[in-house]
Amino acid sequence: MTKLPFYKRIVFKVFIAVTVVLGLSFSISYAVTIKYTNNIINKNISREFTNALNVTENFIKFIGQTTKIWAKHAIIDNDLKEKMIKKDYKNLDKLLKIEKIAMSADSIILLNHNGKIISQLGSNYQVGDSLGLQDIVKQTFISKIPLTKITRERESFIIYSSSLIQRNNKNIGMVLIGYFINDTFLRNIKVNNNIEIAFVGNSAIMSSTKWGSNKELGNLPMKYLRYQSLLKDPNNYQKISYLGNDFIVSARKLKNIDSSISGSILIGHYTKDIDFIKNSILYETFIIFSSIFIISLLILFYLSKKVIKSINVLKNSTLKIASGDLSGRVNINTNDELEILAQNFNKMVDSVELKNKQLEDYTIHLEDEVEKRTQELIKKEKALFQQSKMASMGEMLENIAHQWRQPLSVISTAATGMKLQKEFGVSNEKDEIKSLTSINNSAQYLSKTIDDFRDFFKSDKKKIIFNLKNIYNNSFNILDSKFKNKDIEIIQNLQDVNVFGFDGEMSQVIINLLNNASDVLLNNKKEKMYIFVNIYKDKNNAVLEIKDSGGGVPKDIIDKVFEPYFTTKHKAQGTGIGLYMCKEMITKHMKGTIKVENIEYKYNNENHKGACFKIKLPLT
Repeated sequence: MTKLPFYKRIVFKVFIAVTVVLGLSFSISYAVTIKYTNNIINKNISREFTNALNVTENFIKFIGQTTKIWAKHAIIDNDLKEKMIKKDYKNLDKLLKIEKIAMSADSIILLNHNGKIISQLGSNYQVGDSLGLQDIVKQTFISKIPLTKITRERESFIIYSSSLIQRNNKNIGMVLIGYFINDTFLRNIKVNNNIEIAFVGNSAIMSSTKWGSNKELGNLPMKYLRYQSLLKDPNNYQKISYLGNDFIVSARKLKNIDSSISGSILIGHYTKDIDFIKNSILYETFIIFSSIFIISLLILFYLSKKVIKSINVLKNSTLKIASGDLSGRVNINTNDELEILAQNFNKMVDSVELKNKQLEDYTIHLEDEVEKRTQELIKKEKALFQQSKMASMGEMLENIAHQWRQPLSVISTAATGMKLQKEFGVSNEKDEIKSLTSINNSAQYLSKTIDDFRDFFKSDKKKIIFNLKNIYNNSFNILDSKFKNKDIEIIQNLQDVNVFGFDGEMSQVIINLLNNASDVLLNNKKEKMYIFVNIYKDKNNAVLEIKDSGGGVPKDIIDKVFEPYFTTKHKAQGTGIGLYMCKEMITKHMKGTIKVENIEYKYNNENHKGACFKIKLPLT
């Protein structure tokens, strides 16, 4: 398959890049534009909703204020007080009829000082009915100022305004003038043709505009619970469908409404204009980006021809450098960024050439330096190992003293006894044989002890297959008398396990760990002192566990116990390299692991806590 020429691959890649970038730009731009447009539309809708609600509420407020003025005028100019005092109900009815016509009111009611109706026109009430429990009546009598309230009458909302009738600062009655909020009322206050309005009492429509139909709204155009969620949040807008028309709706509770009823205003905005705006934006955005895409392609082809020649020069030079030939340099005279790139490329080649020369000089001396550092590290490790060995020898001499004390005492006693018997002439052959046998047995024990210590200090560094249990027993025999003298009880659970490594180093690790456990127990001075030793197999590993009942390692230092020269003992008692060398011998020399943790356990129905050292070595 023929590979595309270099410049065509570049043009193709740039074309793909431009296409992707413009596609992403178009998507992002469209999304941002739609979001921005939605924000603007939402703000406009919100403003129109607010305007519609404000116009409705202001119109109601205006009616209330006008009605208060009419009510006050009716009281002052027509001597309602005198007619009420004289109980001239016939003339009162005539007067109310005149005022109702003059104010174009839907209802006018005259109350006495107890809130009972003494005359009315246009209302659903009868003469003698009491309105004393209605908010507007109670609050007007109490506050003595005119009020406007919305209440419910004839399955419609009605705006009532009040005005007190007083004589000598005493309430003798009240005038209520009302206007029904009906369908005609709402059509007259619509702010524009995109807005529809409905007044809602509980879940029933009291009055409404057309809502895309030839008649007023009959029922709520949405579920009642969904409508309640609109009322809870004035900024909540929802989309609904009603009679084939889509609306964005909002709702607000009515102000100045009687507390015994509930009412609200439902506002709807047609969405067809919004969809038209969004489609127009999509079309315009597509046209703009299509034009940008075509222009970008034309510019791309023009620039590609200009730069291909310089790029080919750079390509050939890089291939030459990659093959190891640093003699070539790039010559480009275009007075642009490609010329700067060529100059920087030449500087880079000069730098590489210089670094290669320095690297060759450094390589000559590197092997000598590495060998020198390696020898220094080996010397340091040998010094540490020797220091650890010498520290262990001190402990071994103490153990030799423990092991030899009793047999030497036996030899001394037997020899002294034989001498005294000879001096006093009471010796006999039987006693002499017995004493010589005792001396021989003790000498044999001393000889065995010497063999055990010789195995510990042997310098043979060859790896061998050895039995971990046997190495432990040989190491333990060196310390046995020390533990007995200090009343330390050793509990052992040992399996036969063979490993491959340095048996002498393993013996040194075991003695070091047992001595550490012994020192911890003696420092804590507990009545009962235990050391538990377990040897067993775990999958492909041999495991040696040594734990004590000494209380454990403090948490703040448990992570440091394997560091060189770290010790919790007095300087005269420890060097801080014992556990470090144990780790070096186990991990580096025998490819195993060693770790320590504090554990709690039970033994003989008693709770104990101590440190547990666990060593894992690969099985043979």
